[in-house]
Amino acid sequence: MASDENKRFIVLRVINMPGVMERISSIFARRAINIDTITVGMVNGRTSEISLTFSLPEEKFENIVKVLGKNPCVSEVKIGSLEYDVIREAFVAVLKDCDTSVSDYIRVRYRARTTLLSGSRLLVELLADPRMVDDFKEEFKDRIESFSRSGVMIHTLNRFRK
Repeated sequence: MASDENKRFIVLRVINMPGVMERISSIFARRAINIDTITVGMVNGRTSEISLTFSLPEEKFENIVKVLGKNPCVSEVKIGSLEYDVIREAFVAVLKDCDTSVSDYIRVRYRARTTLLSGSRLLVELLADPRMVDDFKEEFKDRIESFSRSGVMIHTLNRFRK
């Protein structure tokens, strides 16, 4: 994965109609940019918001923002920032070799929900800043049996383009 300084978060306000997701994803595909996460939510019957995360150097990021802003399906481009906006990711994992002390530690350190399963396995539900999710994965990499990460949810605070 690319460095944190190249991690980008954007929210697109788009027309809610078939084919819009394909148009947006093809903009990234044509430029060989891998999308890390996509989350879509309908705002009303006519518009939706697409939250995207990807890695890209600053000089290329400005160009992709301009291209997205010119797309006729896009009415707004919002740029998210880990420092100024609310950005959360849902993460669920099953850990092995755990007891109540590990469960208690995770609940306090990561503010996660935990459920002890049979056979010293632990179910962890975490809704957190993506950096905290990465920290959790690194700390428990030897105990993670399985996991899933959702798309990132972004609430931008007055950072509009177009």
